[in-house]
Amino acid sequence: MSGFTQSKDDEAAIRAVCEKETQSFINRDADGMIACHANKPYSLMLVAESGNVHYTKAKSELENEVGMRELVRMMGESNGEAFLSYGYVIHINGTSAFVHYDQKVKSKNGQETNTHEVRNLEKLDGKWKIFYVGAVKFNPERK
Repeated sequence: MSGFTQSKDDEAAIRAVCEKETQSFINRDADGMIACHANKPYSLMLVAESGNVHYTKAKSELENEVGMRELVRMMGESNGEAFLSYGYVIHINGTSAFVHYDQKVKSKNGQETNTHEVRNLEKLDGKWKIFYVGAVKFNPERK
């Protein structure tokens, strides 16, 4: 055993940054998304939706920022979705954290999308930042 004690404050901060990232995505707020990410050359997004896999890996911090801005531009206006994240499992090891949880996104027309979410974060200058995003859609009836 490492003797490291996991802080409830760190757990709350990690949940907050994960939820801010999702809300920024829904709001089409590129600056908000960028603020949640470490934006390092080793950052990665890997999202599987309906048989399609979206893979984004940048070679520099600038490429990460440009990529997020382009993603938000391509999505167009926000469609007023709402989300609920639940079932968080957070493991903190010093300045790194591994997180997984489920998320339900509901559109204004009532359509729901359920995903298993994974985030890896690191603490930079006292703030938790995401450097890996993983998401896979699932059917809640088959879970």
